[in-house]
Amino acid sequence: MGNEDDWGLEGLLPRGSSSSSIAPGQQQRRGRRSLLDELEDEEAAADGFEEGSLAASRNASVQWGGSAGFTGIDLEEQEGMLRRYFKPQEVQKLLKDQQEIDASLSELRRRAVGLGVSDHKLQQTLRIVAGTAAGKKLVSFRGSQTRPMMEKVRQAIFNIIQSQAGTVNSLPKRARWLDLFVGTGSVGIEALSRGVKEAHFVEMDPVVVNKILSRNITYCGFKGRATCHTTKAEEFLRRAAALPRFAGGAFDFISVCPPYLLVSYPELFDLLEDSPLVHAGSIVFVEYPKQLAHQVRDSIGPLQRVKDRKYGRTYVAVYAGGSGEVEEQLEEDPFLSGRL
Repeated sequence: MGNEDDWGLEGLLPRGSSSSSIAPGQQQRRGRRSLLDELEDEEAAADGFEEGSLAASRNASVQWGGSAGFTGIDLEEQEGMLRRYFKPQEVQKLLKDQQEIDASLSELRRRAVGLGVSDHKLQQTLRIVAGTAAGKKLVSFRGSQTRPMMEKVRQAIFNIIQSQAGTVNSLPKRARWLDLFVGTGSVGIEALSRGVKEAHFVEMDPVVVNKILSRNITYCGFKGRATCHTTKAEEFLRRAAALPRFAGGAFDFISVCPPYLLVSYPELFDLLEDSPLVHAGSIVFVEYPKQLAHQVRDSIGPLQRVKDRKYGRTYVAVYAGGSGEVEEQLEEDPFLSGRL
């Protein structure tokens, strides 16, 4: 039996299996195969490892009250020991710090083994609406935390953007698109399908980038026109401020679709305000929730808020150059309400 320092795959796999026993991908089915078919074969090959890892993660998560936390420290025993040497308020602070450490390590472990039982399976329901890749379906995680933009909402927003840019059936051929908080990449891929020269995708989760985003880009045939940045959107914008020619300079279109309550909208607006990635002719749209509407600004650098639309529970502010007046009242987009 190996010692405690042995961290081979055998220690992570279900009892009775080994790293050498993982079956290779299933033999390809005859006929035309979708992207989801290919990915399901890879998922099947990896199921033994992931299920074992997830089971280990669940067993390591225990309740407060005499049991060890994620770090293996018995918090109840620790509390008794600390009370001998520290004042009660100091003990509470130390225990709170320990709980925060436990929570952080638990989150890191969860991300290390995938996105959870409901999320590590794939689905193929998102569709590119228009352009050269129209009709192609993208893969996403089932029960996804990437929260892809609804197809009808995406179509309505692109109609607004194309109208603002002075084009009807496509986007300018020499335009550059920056997609922040991309998830599945549906917005940036839609832009490529509609004709932009290149698109940059910014996503912080390497699992999403490797298993979803990069494969969707390749499947739609845009690998040569797409650049993926595996980093936080805020960090990407900070680097651009420090290096003016970072990522090739300013972008003509920027989409900002963050995970609503998990980001700071004031920080995002501050970073965009002074960013060299925005020029006087840029068009930017920002998705936000109703409860944070008061944090949405009327301008971003040289750009003014020219549209503010509601799509069901989704709210979108559009910024462009010029002195257009901001719509005073949020109205349901007529495209989605059936009036057009």
